[in-house]
Amino acid sequence: MPENKIPYLCGGVLFFLMAHMKPSTGTPRDHQSGLKDDHSDPVVMQDLIFAVKGSEYTTAAKDTSNYRECKNNGSVNVPFNDVALCSSYDNSVKNDYSDTLKRMSEFVQSHLDLSKKEWFIKVLLDIIENDADIAETDEFYLECDGLPRTKETIRATEEFSLPAFLVGIMHYILVNRYDKNTLGVATLEAWGQKTPRKPRKYTGNAGESITRNISVSVDLPCAESVSVPVTIEAEPGKTAHDELKERVLASGKVLADIWGGVVDGLLQQPKKEDELPLTPITPTRYDSNSRIIYLGTDEIVLPVQLVPQSAIETHELPYINALCEVYAEKISQEVTPDSIDTLPPMYRRHFAEQRKAYYSAESVHRSVREVFADGEQQFSALKDDAYDGIEPTYYDDNYATGYDRLRAVLEKITSTTLTKSALINVIGLISNLEKKGICHILVNDERIRSWVVIDGETV
Repeated sequence: MPENKIPYLCGGVLFFLMAHMKPSTGTPRDHQSGLKDDHSDPVVMQDLIFAVKGSEYTTAAKDTSNYRECKNNGSVNVPFNDVALCSSYDNSVKNDYSDTLKRMSEFVQSHLDLSKKEWFIKVLLDIIENDADIAETDEFYLECDGLPRTKETIRATEEFSLPAFLVGIMHYILVNRYDKNTLGVATLEAWGQKTPRKPRKYTGNAGESITRNISVSVDLPCAESVSVPVTIEAEPGKTAHDELKERVLASGKVLADIWGGVVDGLLQQPKKEDELPLTPITPTRYDSNSRIIYLGTDEIVLPVQLVPQSAIETHELPYINALCEVYAEKISQEVTPDSIDTLPPMYRRHFAEQRKAYYSAESVHRSVREVFADGEQQFSALKDDAYDGIEPTYYDDNYATGYDRLRAVLEKITSTTLTKSALINVIGLISNLEKKGICHILVNDERIRSWVVIDGETV
């Protein structure tokens, strides 16, 4: 299939449109000052995965960005190309529709600007009706009754429920295009140009071809089922009793297939939190090359190592702003995240080293949170222990600049023995690089507010 078909319905295109449905939570300046964005792409992606999967999932900003830009079909952190997840969602839509619809409704209420709901639906209708690879007989579960509608039927529909519509769109994508997300690039390029370090802006006119009046609701219907008498018409040569018997047998086969699918889905589900192992209390080996932790005869593979990309992610801004403050004091001029590339080489190199350390520590944080039942608690204990080790150095008033203070703290943490967390039993997991990165995570946590201004006074 040619890769330049426009429009093309896929997960990245849908998530790109969702980005333009998000309510505003402050200006870019607010976010640089540390204001948390409850609608950042990673947060929205995390909640969308929950709406699909029904369980909590950790995402990564870069993986989210790559999926939205249709650079890949999915990843460990954005598992919309995971065949087991797609199969499970297919079963949920067909056999547990009410719970699936409820989760999507919560997602809609949390992350979408409902004043734009008609525009959003019209754009998606435009895509469905004009995507040449969607056949007229293809089915979408777009309505609150949980029954499928064909493309031909959708073309004549005027009333929609936004949560139900999203359930159906996600179902079509995960069932039919879980491995075709990269084919959405041409659609994105047609809708808006991507500039470095900034999200792609929508400048298209999709939806304008939908000229019929549509109404979009967001509340879930509470209509009760109505019993309707059914008249059984037998085929020639059969009695009504024979016809009914055949229908009952056919229904039994359908139910058996459904339950078989449900069982298969359950067998493929990832472990629940209470089934995950605890962090080992005795030393065990970690292979940093394969990222495998060996627990007796079991092997635990950690998620892919996070690495800093050229674009600064929102979650980095607190510790990066603190570093900018250090560099500004050192060279006596304003430094912002956008101007770091103009710093003298020694400070650019120093900044790159700090980002590498931060991402190494954050990789450990996210990995242990996923693979150990008590991973979050153990990493918190690790941070507490690190803070206790560097606190006297951090508050020492003998440093002439924040740069000197930061260097002293980073040197101190590498010689600090961390014993409060069981994570130290995974030999090789916490190296000096991760220890330095924990110092920057402490800045993100606001336990360290500045390397320059201590207790309200500039060093």
